[in-house]
Amino acid sequence: MSVRYFPLVPVAALLGLLVIAAPAAASEPVGPVGPVGSAAAWGGIVTFGRAGTLVAALVGLAGAAVGGLSLAMPSRAGAFAALAAGLVSAALGGLFAYIAEGGPGSGSGVVGAYVAIVVGLVAAVLGCLVLLRARHTA
Repeated sequence: MSVRYFPLVPVAALLGLLVIAAPAAASEPVGPVGPVGSAAAWGGIVTFGRAGTLVAALVGLAGAAVGGLSLAMPSRAGAFAALAAGLVSAALGGLFAYIAEGGPGSGSGVVGAYVAIVVGLVAAVLGCLVLLRARHTA
């Protein structure tokens, strides 16, 4: 993927979030299904929290990939893209961790939120490393 198209990734991620999460949120069961808990906790339904954290983690993963490629082939545009994607991923992960209404396994996406935070911070650090390397070589 060309770096110049990278700003479109968050837009596509948000559109994907709306397309995936809206039907799942509308069809979520009201109460527990059977004696073992809700269907969302067993992975039967993609909840808004899970879909949102998945999108946030994928944005962070794309940023980490761009940051890794920028380390191999130094590019300031790639560094800024990795830094921006990492910060967006960490911020979305923090938002979803804040609004999650349960612990791990509840279907609220709290584990995915923590994964998005970590992957986003890795992408941001890679972006910063590329910028620092470019600054020292210039």
